[in-house]
Amino acid sequence: MTGEPDLSPLKPLLDDGSPIPARVANRIAEAIADGSYKRGDRIPSSTAIAAHYGLGPQTVSAAFRMLAGEGLLRITPGGTFVAGREP
Repeated sequence: MTGEPDLSPLKPLLDDGSPIPARVANRIAEAIADGSYKRGDRIPSSTAIAAHYGLGPQTVSAAFRMLAGEGLLRITPGGTFVAGREP
């Protein structure tokens, strides 16, 4: 076991015409909304999510920043965590 949080709640990306970071952000937000990732949980790293989706880590970092701006994630030097409010 690597200690990396579970990637299985992250559903495949849909090609809905929206920018890729927004699609990644939507999948992470869905995993929070359905309770797969709960308040205070550390979510998988941008590198792990990027590998999962075949993307660059900068794309996932942009998704993290979007969700942090919405109050869903808290980004720290020790990892990215589900923030304290309900999605």
